[in-house]
Amino acid sequence: MKLIVLITLLFSVVKCDTIYIFYPFISNTDSLQSLMKEELPNSKVIIFGKYSKLKTQIKTEVPDALISTQIVVDEFFSTNDTTLKGKVDNAFTESYSIISLFPIDTLKFETAIFGAVNQGDRSANKKQIQYLLDLEIKKLKRVTKTDDLLSLLRFNIIDFAIIKDTQLKSFTSKTKQQIYTKQINSVQLPIITFAENGKLLFTKKIYSFPKNINHQLGIHSWE
Repeated sequence: MKLIVLITLLFSVVKCDTIYIFYPFISNTDSLQSLMKEELPNSKVIIFGKYSKLKTQIKTEVPDALISTQIVVDEFFSTNDTTLKGKVDNAFTESYSIISLFPIDTLKFETAIFGAVNQGDRSANKKQIQYLLDLEIKKLKRVTKTDDLLSLLRFNIIDFAIIKDTQLKSFTSKTKQQIYTKQINSVQLPIITFAENGKLLFTKKIYSFPKNINHQLGIHSWE
């Protein structure tokens, strides 16, 4: 009996609440990591720069909560799991645009090579891009961060890049070349999904996140 109690106590000490974050558009990962530690000092917070590392980690330990894109959350959690949605003003979605160094000819889309930030599984990522474009594409080149797309455009490795409209100003400021844009469809902002008792552990804390944390995730609030 004493042994069982001891094991239970040890487990309660070792086990801590966990929250994983994989969102390719975080403005400053190091800053967000520090802010999250301040806000959730008794929780284990891991921010992943690459989808592959998130996937490996989840095989080892399923988190109590995951902040990510819809396509990533759908891969690891049931659609019945509780979810909070990121929100900007009154919108739960954000718009995207096609970027090119040449006038945009939509007739070339079906044979073009597109570039986009990696947001998860290759197949799901491609489906999302096809939804944004409202057509099937043959080739998709994925990168870790938005700035990498400019180099791919310059060296003609891709024909078009797809980025969030909120990143347009920063993207165009990095080159003196003329940038051509065309707005396309919108997709959902980041969401948080909870596993088992994750909702009880984190919901109140997430609702009270300070503005600087939400800003790093590109949202204003959660609902």
